[in-house]
Amino acid sequence: MEATISIEREMLLLNRVFAGKNIDTQLIKTAKVDADDALERLKAANLLDQELITGIDADLKEFRDSGIAIQTSYTNYQSALTSFNTHTAEFADLIAIAEEQGDGAVEALKNDPSYEISWDNGLAEKWQAADGGMEASIGFFQQMYFLALMKSEGVSEKLQAQLNEATAFQHGAVEEMLASGLYTNTVPAEFGSGSLEKVYKEYLAQHTQLLNQVVLNLNNFQQQQSLYDIASDKLMQQLAVVEGQADQQVENKVEGIAEQQATTSTTMIMILLGCLAVLIFIAYYVRAHVIKTLLEITYSLHQVADGDGDLTRRLKYNQQDELGDICRSFNRFSEKISTIVEEVNTKSEQLDAGIETCVSLSQRISKETAGTATSASGVSKAIEQVQDGATEIAS
Repeated sequence: MEATISIEREMLLLNRVFAGKNIDTQLIKTAKVDADDALERLKAANLLDQELITGIDADLKEFRDSGIAIQTSYTNYQSALTSFNTHTAEFADLIAIAEEQGDGAVEALKNDPSYEISWDNGLAEKWQAADGGMEASIGFFQQMYFLALMKSEGVSEKLQAQLNEATAFQHGAVEEMLASGLYTNTVPAEFGSGSLEKVYKEYLAQHTQLLNQVVLNLNNFQQQQSLYDIASDKLMQQLAVVEGQADQQVENKVEGIAEQQATTSTTMIMILLGCLAVLIFIAYYVRAHVIKTLLEITYSLHQVADGDGDLTRRLKYNQQDELGDICRSFNRFSEKISTIVEEVNTKSEQLDAGIETCVSLSQRISKETAGTATSASGVSKAIEQVQDGATEIAS
């Protein structure tokens, strides 16, 4: 679709150029690049078979070649037409001067009715100049008319013959007009130098040559335009086939994608069911082994923390995993605590025995101290009696 749009835009721009519109050639180049890019993407998508790709490439080349040819022929035609139009404008002015001069020769007789003249004595020449000038103008305008028909309807054998007749009629009229001998006067300066007869012949010869060039280039342009139209129609038909095949390929791919989606959905459901079963198994395993083991570890730690734990109890989980490492570490911890507690108990018993020994010794010392105190009291009394006796003796 994008390639078709780009090529149609390229055709539209070329047609506008041929219609005399002023179009930037860069727009045409851009349309070509866009069309080529779109076709390359279409090829890269693998939506077309090789035979169709070869066909579209050939038709596109034919279209582009015909486009170049028609642009060249159009340029040549426009160049010839421009030269012809420029010269025709000057020639029309010259024709008007010559016709006016021929009419003036006849009108001079009208203005001077008493002037004696006969057919053999100047009237024939004056009539020849006036009639030839008028017929030359008629032939000139007939040429313009048939040329306009060629532009609108195309160059045909019939129009070419009519144009040739008009040209021959013009040449005959000019010969009749100039044969009168009344055009020996000098032309105005804008037409060059020389007599009106000489300059008129030169302009007529150039006019005929430029007219033939215009018709030749117009005919070539119209022939190239026919070839261009044929190539364009052929390319558009091929593009229609390309679009049809591409659309069919897209539809097939969409159907394939839909089937893949259905298969994928079924596969995903099976995978989800399998994952759900695995999760259920894992949950059961975790609950039966991991959580149970963690609860036992928690209970044992609580018992140890509260001081009521059985330090001889060991966790029975010997798997080689993280829980196994925790259980083994807990068992080692319990064993060390048990050893420490046993040592503390032994030291406590030894301390109790030492305390009992100290108590017995203290009691013995206390008894011996009491006996010593009694003996000291008796000695004190004896000393007092001696003192009393000594005092009496002294008295």
